[in-house]
Amino acid sequence: PFPISISLPLSLSLSLSLSLSLSLALPRLLSCPFPISISLAVCACVSAVSTMAARQRKDRGRSPSPDSPVVPEAYILSGSIEPRCATDCLKGCLTWNNETVNIWSHILGAVTNICFLIVSVVDMQERKRQTDEDVTSSMITRLYLPLIMHGVGSTAVLLASSCAHCFHRLSGRIHNIAFTFDYAGIGLYSIASAVAHCYYSRPAANQPFGSLFAWPLPYIAIATIAHTYVFLTITSLRIGKKVSNHVRKILLVAAYALSYFVNFAPFLARSLFCKSFSACSEIDRTYWFHWLQAGWSLVGGFLVAAQIPERIWPGKFDLIGNGHQLMHFAICASMWYQWKALRMDLNTRWDELSHATAQPDPVLVFAAPCVYLTAALAFMYYAFRKKVW
Repeated sequence: PFPISISLPLSLSLSLSLSLSLSLALPRLLSCPFPISISLAVCACVSAVSTMAARQRKDRGRSPSPDSPVVPEAYILSGSIEPRCATDCLKGCLTWNNETVNIWSHILGAVTNICFLIVSVVDMQERKRQTDEDVTSSMITRLYLPLIMHGVGSTAVLLASSCAHCFHRLSGRIHNIAFTFDYAGIGLYSIASAVAHCYYSRPAANQPFGSLFAWPLPYIAIATIAHTYVFLTITSLRIGKKVSNHVRKILLVAAYALSYFVNFAPFLARSLFCKSFSACSEIDRTYWFHWLQAGWSLVGGFLVAAQIPERIWPGKFDLIGNGHQLMHFAICASMWYQWKALRMDLNTRWDELSHATAQPDPVLVFAAPCVYLTAALAFMYYAFRKKVW
């Protein structure tokens, strides 16, 4: 459905661009042990370990056919269930199996994100009660809209992930459909994050690269196209029957690297103004939370790609503690720090953002997710009608 001959070189080139951008854009931060050196080391470990894992499992490089059972994960030797209907899947959520932690970790994460969403709305109402003549009530609503959309997107992706883990073992076809919706949720969350970073974390107009984000429309358009491309690539890898596991691993890492780089670009551009990590921490209190968000995301990606610790002790972490489950908790931690950083950006830069030339446009904030969802649903409808799953 999506040409792998185009996906492979484009994904690899964009992934390489991410590493080069990090190295060139923040040369003075390379001495800091956390932000860059550890991040690049984790990226290298992900590529090396995932390649080694793929070469050892070439015989498992094909997606399950529609009528075949779901292929079990490597190094997970027990604890799976074989449901016959959706009721069995729901009952499985209340029993102890190797999907229980995956389901409930993201359900609890979704509940936490709903609390964050409520806090954002309460903050907006409190700000309206304390408003002055320079900032109107409608302007406050527009300024909080990207943060609210971020809460909606993060909640949606966690609920989609929980549903996918709950029902995917019914059959090979349902497995592919469920995780395709999960990937669609990841794209929706990524676009909501990109919009929020663009409005809150972009550099000031008088800073270097400030003119690049002075008008959000070009960046949001590029982000929408990039995340749509990532969704098409990942979905094609899942439903493709002729893609080796080695190529699939490389493309998955490259596609998510592209997705994260696009979202993080406004903050990276703002970081160029800093002369050192300590100086950024003193000037900008949100700097540390942004890098904690990135760190937890890289840790989650490393754990799921390297399949650690179950690779080292197969069968010992079937029910709890395997890499995929730890990745779920890492992603929830990343979302917590991301929301905290965006909220602090909005509050600490309120005077600057409220008088900026480009204010959040409700049409643009809602249009980007709608365009992405339209493309994603159209692709899934095509795949369903053509029975490529």
